[in-house]
Amino acid sequence: MIYIPERIQHFFISVGWAPNMRQHSTESQTVQSIFTEFGGLEVGACGAGLECAASNVCFFTCYQEHKHVVVEPWVSRLGPLTAIAEAHHDHISVFANREGAYYFYTHPDDQLYLGGTSFGEAMERLLLGQQYGRPIEPCI
Repeated sequence: MIYIPERIQHFFISVGWAPNMRQHSTESQTVQSIFTEFGGLEVGACGAGLECAASNVCFFTCYQEHKHVVVEPWVSRLGPLTAIAEAHHDHISVFANREGAYYFYTHPDDQLYLGGTSFGEAMERLLLGQQYGRPIEPCI
């Protein structure tokens, strides 16, 4: 099961998700697990956050092949990135790598940020409006 911190569980529960709803066998299935457990859900809302604007998050139901194009400049450094969701009214794309790190690509300024080293950390940043830190430099 993918861990969701208690302080943001209400965002997921309010749209029909329930803790322990589904079980997953291995962590290596992280991206597929996200599609299975959260696919089609829209959680949160855009508005005032703790340190920056809070975001809504709309989870994809399956792999979106065309979404990876925007992160190509970072792939040689970070490895393959898979789009799992759109956030902040489609102004942010949320990606995951094989190691379970999450990245936010911000469309208005074409920047990539480390969203978190776990699903819960990344979702807290988006849903509560916590700073992302410094952008990651692309590989040239």
